[in-house]
Amino acid sequence: MLVSGRLLLIQQSLGSCRMKTRIILTVLSATVMVSLSHAGCAKSKQNPNIDPRDPGMFVIFNKAEHGNASAQSVMGNAYLFGISVAQDEVRAAEWYKKAADQGDVPSQSKMGEFYDQGIGVPQDYAKAAMWYQKAAVEDDVTAQEGLGTLYRLGRGVPQDYGKALEWYRKAAEQDDSVAQYNIGLLYEYGQGVPQDYNEALKWYQKAAAQDDDLALAKLGELYRDGHGVPRDYAKAFALFQKAEKQGSAAAAYDIGLAYENKQGVKRDEDTALAWYKKAAEAGYAPAQTKLGTIYWGWQDLDTAIAYLESAAAQGDDVAAYTLGLIYLEEHSTRRDVHIAANWLRKAASMGNIDAQKKLKKL
Repeated sequence: MLVSGRLLLIQQSLGSCRMKTRIILTVLSATVMVSLSHAGCAKSKQNPNIDPRDPGMFVIFNKAEHGNASAQSVMGNAYLFGISVAQDEVRAAEWYKKAADQGDVPSQSKMGEFYDQGIGVPQDYAKAAMWYQKAAVEDDVTAQEGLGTLYRLGRGVPQDYGKALEWYRKAAEQDDSVAQYNIGLLYEYGQGVPQDYNEALKWYQKAAAQDDDLALAKLGELYRDGHGVPRDYAKAFALFQKAEKQGSAAAAYDIGLAYENKQGVKRDEDTALAWYKKAAEAGYAPAQTKLGTIYWGWQDLDTAIAYLESAAAQGDDVAAYTLGLIYLEEHSTRRDVHIAANWLRKAASMGNIDAQKKLKKL
């Protein structure tokens, strides 16, 4: 991809739990900007892989080699997105690290994302938290949201909903829709705060106003279930459709539920099944669990087990519990009490109460 190195400084956020991408294009800082009249240089001996049609990138590369942090950050962007060089996440991480070590805040945030997601470096939540912290205290919104999520999930740091909310609020004050959505989650499930559907609704609405697909789907669920608002299946379905058009697998699953349960639309099991499959193909665990249960009922055990194992691998306790039941089933060709017990133990370790009760009876 050829994009002039003189013109682009690209920041991308791969939001931690969301993988949501934000790309911001700005003009390079004066420390990096160099007139093309000074850029007519020969092909760099140190980096012969730069596209020769972009002389500006040679200038940036040479500045980066001489320790310019802004230029190093740009080289990270170039390798991350394949701009005038072959895309290479490992090299991107190397350049971001050089800039981050010099205190470049966007690069520190990017190193947090890389360690969080395992991009160009081995996944390491503790290192992700360290880099996010450095950038977050400098008001980097992506780092604030990422650090909040690490605290919410207890990854690399002790689980602390209070600190999660603190960092989410800082990001939300900068109109970060991901942080607004996550604050909604905390209030909906009463994590670190009293459960409050009205407060959850408020934060989901803020994120949905920015067309956040997960927030749109969550709003739809609140309207469907009558939490914080009067139950309204038609409005819920409209929100699910809007979210799904933006690629939300959760919304696709919710549309399937609407068709199955006659909520805002006529009951249509075939259409429901099609939506479940679409959500499952996108990797949405609840849809995979749903399909696994359906295929189990149809006695298609191979398909059922495949869906359920995929969901269980993502931490879905209901899927693990259902697998245990399948292997316990009397007169089944798959009956295996040992395998069943293993799945029930996995489900129980995830907090599934039914699995815990079932294990006591084995």
